[in-house]
Formats: sequence, C-alpha cells, structure tokens
Amino acid sequence: MPEASITAHLPTMDIELMRRHMPEQNAELISVLIRATPGFAAMEHWLAQSPPLPFDEVFQWWADMVRAAWQPWLALNPALALLLPHPETAT
Repeated sequence: MPEASITAHLPTMDIELMRRHMPEQNAELISVLIRATPGFAAMEHWLAQSPPLPFDEVFQWWADMVRAAWQPWLALNPALALLLPHPETAT
C-alpha cells in the first residue's frame, strides 16, 4: 500500500494526516501533524474567550436516545430497567 496523506488548511491551523504501511514490521502507521500559527497559546486564549459549549445538553440528548432505543427490551424484561437511570434522576 503506498503512502497516503490528506491536509486540511484552517484559518490558523494546518492539520495533516499521513498513513503508510510498514511491511517489515507487518504494521500500519498513522500520524497526525497539527501546525498552529501564531501558536497554541493564542488559540487557547481565543477559546477561553468564547462561550462554553453545552456538552450537558448534548449528553442528556444522547442519554434520552439510548433510553428510547432500550424501551422495547425493557418492556420484555423489567429487570433490565435497573441498568438505566430513571429520567427524573438523570443529570
């Protein structure tokens, strides 16, 4: 397998993914190179000024979807309901 790479150019960052096969070790190597300009400290400062992402809302949505997917199984065996948190106690 020949070496393959892909590069993404963002406004302040370049990301390069490289993949190559190493037949002498029977292995595959994948590397990620992230180059930030002006630097990671400036990106950290910029991210600190932006509002936080609502991860709690995303997690709650995901938990609700998992609970909904399990509902048919829970109807067959109510003992399985002990494995999932109740909607009123989930945080």
